Amino acid sequence: MTKRLLHMLAAVCAVALLIGALPTTTLTASADVFEDFTYSIQDGAAVITGYTGSETSLTIPGTIADYPVKIGKEAFEDNETLQAVIIEDGVTAIGVRAFYRCRMLASIVLPDSVTEIGGSAFTDTAYYDDDTRLEEGVLYIGRHLIRAKEYWSVPDDYTVKEGTLTIADEAFYSCNGLRTIIVPAGVTHIGNNAFAYCTSLQSVEIGKDVVRLGDYVFAYDGGLKAVAIPVGVTRFGHYMFYNCQNLRDVFYGGTASEWAQISISEYGNDMLQQATIHYTEHNIVTYDTGEARLILQMLTGGAEIADEQQAALDLNHNGVLDAGDVRIILMTIV
Repeated sequence: MTKRLLHMLAAVCAVALLIGALPTTTLTASADVFEDFTYSIQDGAAVITGYTGSETSLTIPGTIADYPVKIGKEAFEDNETLQAVIIEDGVTAIGVRAFYRCRMLASIVLPDSVTEIGGSAFTDTAYYDDDTRLEEGVLYIGRHLIRAKEYWSVPDDYTVKEGTLTIADEAFYSCNGLRTIIVPAGVTHIGNNAFAYCTSLQSVEIGKDVVRLGDYVFAYDGGLKAVAIPVGVTRFGHYMFYNCQNLRDVFYGGTASEWAQISISEYGNDMLQQATIHYTEHNIVTYDTGEARLILQMLTGGAEIADEQQAALDLNHNGVLDAGDVRIILMTIV
């Protein structure tokens, strides 16, 4: 019996040694390859995970194997040869640090199809480091807002450039001088941490075309008092209003029943749940274009408004009547 047990143990050890000697590639599924790109199929998309080529000018296809393309996390990080990249229409996402430290990369073309841009996706590229490309301290690539680089140059009351489609992750992260932000119509996606740690931010107007707000968008914005949300938004991400202790009013462009259909993450959105939600069905009665016009007349010296009425119309709670109040009124009128 002992000999038989010893023989069995010896056989097990032999198999284990044999398996240990096998190349790891026989045990691990290899990534798919298209030209010089490695990729994997994830959630209905071909996610580029790496690049093995040495081209100085590269075109990244919009589809691979009939799947729309996403550029994965760190896919081209530290590439030393790339100088120009054209990303074709069809690519929908660019991952965190996708082109990080591609120091020679001076030319970048982004298509309108991109809706998600991860943090530091283009940081420390020649394009990113070229300050002549900045507009009021903000870097855009095509129709996408990438980063408020020189935050001290960003106006306190900032309006995102008309025609912008996407605001990247961490775009205004820790932009402490920012007081108000207007996201115009046309922008559809606002990334994770886009306005996080903007401690002086008081009011936000989000344009009517935004459908997705990422995680931590306004986290730690302790001065935020009012935000206008369009009816098209379908989801509030995790910790979107985390530690926004002064958030009082949310002006929603839809009805109470439409608000109830929004998917609101249960994580870190207590301040949102505690704020007063002003629905369109109520605001139609409370505000009209006449009141917006009255504020504008006051701002231009053509009218006076009693103190009590001023307090009632100070919808962004910054202590004065200004264009921000006008925008909130007009936004809540159907």
